Amino acid sequence: MRVPLALIMEDEYLIASDIANGLKDVGFEVACGASERAAEAWLDDNKPDIAIVDIQLLDGQQGTTAGRLRDLDIPYSIQAG
Repeated sequence: MRVPLALIMEDEYLIASDIANGLKDVGFEVACGASERAAEAWLDDNKPDIAIVDIQLLDGQQGTTAGRLRDLDIPYSIQAG
């Protein structure tokens, strides 16, 4: 059975860690990134089952990764702050 994969895009370590631990507790494998650039590079080689995206990342509020997730038909949630 395949383990589901989640992408967390969050630039604050403690928040990313809390979300990752919660997802791991329910059976997800988790990848984290703190910038649009890192997430875009990761998505070149991976396809998550879900994503949680902070609206304000280290490289600003661009939204390019959210657009790519939408285009790939990957469910995602936007987090403010």
